[in-house]
Amino acid sequence: MSFKSHYRIERKLDTRRVKLVNVIVGVLATFLAVTGVAIFLISGAANEQIVDVSENKPTTGQVQSSTSNFVLFEEPEYKVWIPSDWVQQDSRKDQYYDYITYGVEGEYLTGRSLTIYRNKNRDVPAVTRIVPITTQADKIHPENVSGQCYKFTDLTKAPLDEPAPSKWGNVTFPCNPNTIQNVIGVSSEKSGFGVDLKGRHFTFIFIDHSSQPDTSIFLNVLKRFEAR
Repeated sequence: MSFKSHYRIERKLDTRRVKLVNVIVGVLATFLAVTGVAIFLISGAANEQIVDVSENKPTTGQVQSSTSNFVLFEEPEYKVWIPSDWVQQDSRKDQYYDYITYGVEGEYLTGRSLTIYRNKNRDVPAVTRIVPITTQADKIHPENVSGQCYKFTDLTKAPLDEPAPSKWGNVTFPCNPNTIQNVIGVSSEKSGFGVDLKGRHFTFIFIDHSSQPDTSIFLNVLKRFEAR
Protein backbone atom coordinates (compact mmCIF):
# COMPACT_ATOMS: atom_id res chain seq x y z
CA MET A 1 0.00 0.00 0.00
CA SER A 2 1.33 3.38 -0.95
CA PHE A 3 1.83 6.20 1.51
CA LYS A 4 -0.98 8.27 -0.08
CA SER A 5 -3.48 5.41 0.19
CA HIS A 6 -2.57 4.82 3.81
CA TYR A 7 -2.99 8.56 4.51
CA ARG A 8 -6.45 8.60 2.91
CA ILE A 9 -7.58 5.65 5.07
CA GLU A 10 -6.25 7.22 8.28
CA ARG A 11 -7.93 10.53 7.41
CA LYS A 12 -11.28 8.80 6.86
CA LEU A 13 -10.92 7.02 10.18
CA ASP A 14 -10.08 10.31 11.95
CA THR A 15 -13.13 11.97 10.41
CA ARG A 16 -15.38 9.15 11.58
CA ARG A 17 -13.87 9.33 15.07
CA VAL A 18 -14.55 13.08 15.24
CA LYS A 19 -18.15 12.56 14.12
CA LEU A 20 -18.60 9.80 16.72
CA VAL A 21 -17.14 11.99 19.45
CA ASN A 22 -19.43 14.86 18.43
CA VAL A 23 -22.46 12.55 18.58
CA ILE A 24 -21.47 11.30 22.05
CA VAL A 25 -20.89 14.86 23.31
CA GLY A 26 -24.26 15.93 21.91
CA VAL A 27 -26.06 13.05 23.61
CA LEU A 28 -24.36 13.79 26.94
CA ALA A 29 -25.19 17.50 26.68
CA THR A 30 -28.85 16.72 25.99
CA PHE A 31 -28.98 14.27 28.91
CA LEU A 32 -27.44 16.78 31.33
CA ALA A 33 -29.82 19.54 30.19
CA VAL A 34 -32.89 17.34 30.63
CA THR A 35 -31.63 16.16 34.04
CA GLY A 36 -31.02 19.75 35.16
CA VAL A 37 -34.54 20.84 34.19
CA ALA A 38 -36.06 17.84 35.99
CA ILE A 39 -34.10 18.59 39.18
CA PHE A 40 -35.15 22.25 39.02
CA LEU A 41 -38.83 21.37 38.63
CA ILE A 42 -38.74 18.81 41.45
CA SER A 43 -36.92 21.26 43.74
CA GLY A 44 -39.43 24.01 42.97
CA ALA A 45 -42.37 21.72 43.69
CA ALA A 46 -40.84 20.67 47.01
CA ASN A 47 -40.27 24.26 48.11
CA GLU A 48 -43.65 25.61 47.02
CA GLN A 49 -45.94 26.46 49.92
CA ILE A 50 -49.52 25.40 49.36
CA VAL A 51 -52.17 26.55 51.80
CA ASP A 52 -55.05 24.13 51.96
CA VAL A 53 -57.80 25.40 54.24
CA SER A 54 -60.18 22.52 53.58
CA GLU A 55 -59.25 20.83 56.85
CA ASN A 56 -59.18 24.05 58.87
CA LYS A 57 -62.85 24.89 58.80
CA PRO A 58 -64.15 25.81 62.27
CA THR A 59 -67.33 24.34 63.66
CA THR A 60 -68.90 27.76 64.25
CA GLY A 61 -67.37 30.34 61.87
CA GLN A 62 -66.32 30.03 58.30
CA VAL A 63 -63.01 30.26 56.52
CA GLN A 64 -63.35 32.99 53.93
CA SER A 65 -59.91 33.32 52.34
CA SER A 66 -56.22 32.70 52.90
CA THR A 67 -52.80 34.33 52.63
CA SER A 68 -49.45 32.57 52.48
CA ASN A 69 -49.40 31.53 56.14
CA PHE A 70 -52.69 32.62 57.70
CA VAL A 71 -56.37 31.79 57.28
CA LEU A 72 -59.36 33.91 58.19
CA PHE A 73 -61.87 32.69 60.78
CA GLU A 74 -65.04 34.70 61.24
CA GLU A 75 -67.42 34.87 64.17
CA PRO A 76 -70.39 37.17 64.73
CA GLU A 77 -68.29 39.31 67.10
CA TYR A 78 -64.93 39.36 65.30
CA LYS A 79 -62.67 38.35 62.43
CA VAL A 80 -59.26 36.84 63.13
CA TRP A 81 -56.40 35.61 60.97
CA ILE A 82 -54.62 32.61 62.49
CA PRO A 83 -51.76 30.36 61.29
CA SER A 84 -52.82 28.16 58.41
CA ASP A 85 -52.03 24.91 60.24
CA TRP A 86 -54.31 25.82 63.19
CA VAL A 87 -57.89 24.68 63.71
CA GLN A 88 -60.61 25.42 66.22
CA GLN A 89 -59.71 23.18 69.16
CA ASP A 90 -62.38 24.02 71.69
CA SER A 91 -65.30 26.34 72.38
CA ARG A 92 -67.85 27.06 75.06
CA LYS A 93 -70.81 29.41 75.27
CA ASP A 94 -73.07 29.43 78.32
CA GLN A 95 -73.94 31.68 81.25
CA TYR A 96 -70.44 31.35 82.70
CA TYR A 97 -68.09 31.20 79.73
CA ASP A 98 -67.91 32.38 76.15
CA TYR A 99 -64.69 31.52 74.36
CA ILE A 100 -63.07 29.81 71.38
CA THR A 101 -59.62 28.20 71.38
CA TYR A 102 -57.52 27.87 68.23
CA GLY A 103 -54.32 25.86 67.81
CA VAL A 104 -52.56 23.01 66.07
CA GLU A 105 -54.79 19.95 65.97
CA GLY A 106 -53.69 17.32 68.48
CA GLU A 107 -51.41 19.73 70.37
CA TYR A 108 -53.85 21.28 72.81
CA LEU A 109 -51.57 20.76 75.82
CA THR A 110 -48.16 20.57 74.16
CA GLY A 111 -48.04 23.21 71.43
CA ARG A 112 -49.30 26.73 70.83
CA SER A 113 -52.88 27.89 71.29
CA LEU A 114 -54.91 31.09 71.41
CA THR A 115 -58.12 31.48 73.38
CA ILE A 116 -60.37 34.45 72.69
CA TYR A 117 -62.83 35.16 75.50
CA ARG A 118 -65.85 37.19 74.50
CA ASN A 119 -67.43 39.49 77.08
CA LYS A 120 -66.97 38.75 80.79
CA ASN A 121 -66.15 35.23 81.92
CA ARG A 122 -66.20 33.72 85.39
CA ASP A 123 -62.52 32.73 85.44
CA VAL A 124 -59.87 33.88 82.99
CA PRO A 125 -56.35 32.50 83.47
CA ALA A 126 -53.71 34.76 84.98
CA VAL A 127 -50.66 35.21 82.76
CA THR A 128 -46.90 35.17 83.03
CA ARG A 129 -46.27 37.89 80.42
CA ILE A 130 -48.27 40.78 79.06
CA VAL A 131 -48.60 42.71 75.80
CA PRO A 132 -49.56 46.37 76.33
CA ILE A 133 -51.93 47.51 73.59
CA THR A 134 -53.68 50.58 72.30
CA THR A 135 -56.73 50.61 70.07
CA GLN A 136 -58.01 52.61 67.15
CA ALA A 137 -61.58 52.05 65.93
CA ASP A 138 -61.93 48.25 65.81
CA LYS A 139 -58.19 47.45 65.51
CA ILE A 140 -55.51 46.49 68.06
CA HIS A 141 -52.01 47.94 68.09
CA PRO A 142 -49.70 45.76 70.23
CA GLU A 143 -46.44 46.84 71.79
CA ASN A 144 -43.54 44.64 72.91
CA VAL A 145 -44.10 41.59 75.10
CA SER A 146 -43.01 41.96 78.72
CA GLY A 147 -40.59 39.69 80.54
CA GLN A 148 -41.72 37.06 83.06
CA CYS A 149 -43.97 38.90 85.49
CA TYR A 150 -42.61 37.29 88.67
CA LYS A 151 -39.44 39.32 88.13
CA PHE A 152 -41.17 42.71 88.50
CA THR A 153 -44.24 41.91 90.61
CA ASP A 154 -44.61 42.35 94.39
CA LEU A 155 -45.67 38.81 95.23
CA THR A 156 -46.38 39.69 98.87
CA LYS A 157 -49.64 41.30 97.74
CA ALA A 158 -51.24 37.98 96.84
CA PRO A 159 -51.88 34.77 98.81
CA LEU A 160 -49.78 31.74 97.97
CA ASP A 161 -50.88 30.03 94.72
CA GLU A 162 -53.06 33.02 93.80
CA PRO A 163 -52.54 35.57 91.01
CA ALA A 164 -50.76 38.73 92.08
CA PRO A 165 -51.78 42.18 90.83
CA SER A 166 -49.03 43.42 88.56
CA LYS A 167 -48.16 46.41 86.42
CA TRP A 168 -46.00 46.74 83.32
CA GLY A 169 -45.60 50.25 82.02
CA ASN A 170 -49.05 51.81 82.20
CA VAL A 171 -51.10 48.60 82.14
CA THR A 172 -52.23 46.30 84.93
CA PHE A 173 -52.89 42.56 84.81
CA PRO A 174 -53.08 39.42 86.99
CA CYS A 175 -49.65 37.77 87.24
CA ASN A 176 -49.28 34.02 87.71
CA PRO A 177 -45.97 33.69 89.61
CA ASN A 178 -46.22 29.92 89.99
CA THR A 179 -45.09 29.00 86.49
CA ILE A 180 -42.48 30.22 84.00
CA GLN A 181 -44.38 28.94 80.98
CA ASN A 182 -45.36 31.35 78.24
CA VAL A 183 -48.93 32.32 79.08
CA ILE A 184 -49.41 35.74 77.53
CA GLY A 185 -52.32 38.16 77.66
CA VAL A 186 -53.08 41.73 76.62
CA SER A 187 -53.91 44.80 78.63
CA SER A 188 -54.68 48.41 77.83
CA GLU A 189 -54.52 51.49 79.99
CA LYS A 190 -58.15 52.23 79.17
CA SER A 191 -59.72 48.75 79.40
CA GLY A 192 -57.48 47.01 81.91
CA PHE A 193 -56.82 43.30 81.41
CA GLY A 194 -58.21 42.53 77.96
CA VAL A 195 -59.60 45.11 75.59
CA ASP A 196 -62.92 46.84 74.87
CA LEU A 197 -63.86 47.05 71.19
CA LYS A 198 -67.18 47.86 69.53
CA GLY A 199 -69.04 47.65 72.86
CA ARG A 200 -67.63 44.18 73.68
CA HIS A 201 -64.85 43.03 75.97
CA PHE A 202 -62.27 40.59 74.58
CA THR A 203 -59.58 38.74 76.51
CA PHE A 204 -56.74 37.02 74.67
CA ILE A 205 -54.72 34.18 76.18
CA PHE A 206 -51.82 32.91 74.08
CA ILE A 207 -50.06 29.79 75.39
CA ASP A 208 -46.81 28.49 73.95
CA HIS A 209 -45.66 25.12 75.30
CA SER A 210 -43.46 24.41 72.30
CA SER A 211 -39.70 23.86 72.47
CA GLN A 212 -39.15 27.10 70.54
CA PRO A 213 -41.56 29.77 71.82
CA ASP A 214 -42.48 32.40 69.24
CA THR A 215 -44.37 35.46 70.48
CA SER A 216 -44.40 37.01 67.00
CA ILE A 217 -47.30 34.68 66.13
CA PHE A 218 -49.42 36.26 68.86
CA LEU A 219 -48.46 39.79 67.86
CA ASN A 220 -49.37 39.12 64.23
CA VAL A 221 -52.75 37.69 65.24
CA LEU A 222 -53.46 40.77 67.36
CA LYS A 223 -52.58 43.11 64.49
CA ARG A 224 -55.01 41.27 62.20
CA PHE A 225 -57.85 41.01 64.73
CA GLU A 226 -60.95 43.02 63.87
CA ALA A 227 -63.99 43.47 66.11
CA ARG A 228 -67.45 43.68 64.59
